[in-house]
Amino acid sequence: KEYKGHGYEITDIRFDDASNTMFATCGGDKNVFLWDIATAKTLRKFWGHSQRINCITFNPQCNVLLSGSFDQTVLFYDLKAFNKSKPFYKLGSQYFKDSVTDLLFTEYEIFAVCMDGHLRTFDIRNGKMIKDHACNQGLTSVSLTGDGKCVLISCLDDTLRLMNKLNGKLLNEYSHS
Repeated sequence: KEYKGHGYEITDIRFDDASNTMFATCGGDKNVFLWDIATAKTLRKFWGHSQRINCITFNPQCNVLLSGSFDQTVLFYDLKAFNKSKPFYKLGSQYFKDSVTDLLFTEYEIFAVCMDGHLRTFDIRNGKMIKDHACNQGLTSVSLTGDGKCVLISCLDDTLRLMNKLNGKLLNEYSHS
């Protein structure tokens, strides 16, 4: 099937792991699209960013969608409010000093990596940043280990860093050189 709708490049795609019936895309047109897998039709279109969107992620229940952008913001969209296309919450430039490049949503936490070299962790129960770990270079992606105890971040200095999720301690560093 072919899924058409974006006017510019697509920069990220995420599947709905809860039902496996939809996926989301984002891109250079500053929009997020929610697609029906079976029909290849757009279910919803979300907006609110002023610049290109780099990344998207669902929460574990797949009823909230986050987007991170070149505009130094993370926007929250409610997937249950069918008439809403605008975000219901925003993390902005008070936290991010450069482009947000990747997001990870666990049960109670959001991990955001940024070109400013920071891995920031937010507690969604109170909406506050609870951790801020600085690295020497811009960060491009974040992933959670299978046991949920560590995060792996990729950096512009050609390294991967394995960090303890709770305290941010560097456990190992891997290099491409």
